This record gives sequence, structure tokens and C-alpha cells, in this order.
Amino acid sequence: AVVSTQSTGGKMNCMTEKIAEQFKELVSNLPFSHPRARCLVITGHGTSFAAGADLAWLEERGRTEQSKNVEIMKEYYGFFTPLLRTKVPTIAAINGPAWGQASVLSMFCDIRLTSDDSKLGANFVKLGISPGMGGSF
Repeated sequence: AVVSTQSTGGKMNCMTEKIAEQFKELVSNLPFSHPRARCLVITGHGTSFAAGADLAWLEERGRTEQSKNVEIMKEYYGFFTPLLRTKVPTIAAINGPAWGQASVLSMFCDIRLTSDDSKLGANFVKLGISPGMGGSF
């Protein structure tokens, strides 16, 4: 089975809340929707794996009351953790840039395959934010 990140608006497949919700649904339903699947491949649409989290959404988190923000972020990260519980091997087919959260998402996979023009980066510090989703490990 293949899951592809795809966002609209020219944001290089940035990880929006909508994409996160769809990702959780697809990965969680994999045993039912594709019971004969032997592996799960995650890739990006077009020439980018993913640009990481939607920066406008992250800026909004900085204006949200702390306790509410903790709950929002726990829920958001929870959209991606089903990947850690899949019963089949997972492969990140990194077909271009994978920045921030996208590079961490690729680390959730059992195998990472890159194209010649792939670039992975944990640019959290440059953006003034702490690494999320276990990116500091």
C-alpha cells in the first residue's frame, strides 16, 4: 500500500492538520482496506517528500494558551504514531526535500530510500522551535 503526502497551495506537501488526519485514517485502516498488503510505502506527491509542518499553523500554536496547546500538539502527534504500530514493514520513499517534521516522519519508518535530489534536514533550531515528534532523539 502507498500513502502519499499532498498539499495544495504550493507548500511542498507541508504537513497540515488535514493531511495529518488523513494520514492517521489511512495508516490505521490499512489492515482493513488492504488486508493483503505486505508493506507500506510513504512518499510525497511531485518533487518533494514534504516540507515539514505548516509554519503558519505552528505560529498559531505560539499564540495559543499553553495548556490548550499541549492538548492540540498531543492530538497532532497522535495522527502520526499509528505508523509505529503497523504490522507490515514501512518504507519512506524520499523523493525530494524532507524538512523538519517530514525528516522525523521518515525516521519512523523501518527503511528510508532516497532519490539523488533528496535532502533531509532537522532545521528546528533555525526556525526557533523545539524538535517535535521525537526529533531530538
